[in-house]
Amino acid sequence: MILDAGHIGVNSSLADKAEIKDMQAKKGQALSDDEFHKLEGLMYDEFSLKLESTQVRDLDRSSIPGAHCTDLAYYSSS
Repeated sequence: MILDAGHIGVNSSLADKAEIKDMQAKKGQALSDDEFHKLEGLMYDEFSLKLESTQVRDLDRSSIPGAHCTDLAYYSSS
């Protein structure tokens, strides 16, 4: 398989530093359910990946007589 990713866009949503400090201040204390869920949300940064003009080609030529590597399927999110 050949993959031409085209244009890749990455956006990040990092954990809020003020919320992290707030949770660090509660170290050693019992957390409420809401605080625990908030802590779980702060454990991971969120990233979104957007692909535009992505092209994919399956190289299994036995199933496509006369196929060449330049035969690409074109996909677009637009």
